[in-house]
Amino acid sequence: MSDQNTYIYRLWSIWVKTPMLKDSDILVASACLPLVNPGLFKELSRNRIVLLACPEGEPPAIYGKLASIIRSSRPRSITVVTIDGSPIASPYMQVLMRQSTYLVRKYRRSTTWWLIQASSRR
Repeated sequence: MSDQNTYIYRLWSIWVKTPMLKDSDILVASACLPLVNPGLFKELSRNRIVLLACPEGEPPAIYGKLASIIRSSRPRSITVVTIDGSPIASPYMQVLMRQSTYLVRKYRRSTTWWLIQASSRR
């Protein structure tokens, strides 16, 4: 499923100081996105490091994980993708983004943010 320049990991399991995250383009996506909308997932993940997260399967500490990645690795851009209409994924990913945006401002990082709600329609 990964392209030549795409690396896919679980957000919870990646080390926040791994060298490949430094100055990278990161896609944080709902874990079900590759199944619900594979075309969009393939398009958005091209040349990015993909971190998949599932609100039902992750501990609450996941919010701090992305913040730690921002603080330690200074990514160039972060794109957050949720599933449109998901009662769990959309609010979860938005909170994840808001918490991390606060830290970006606090530590004066210049990071580009995108929040996309993916349709389950193909």
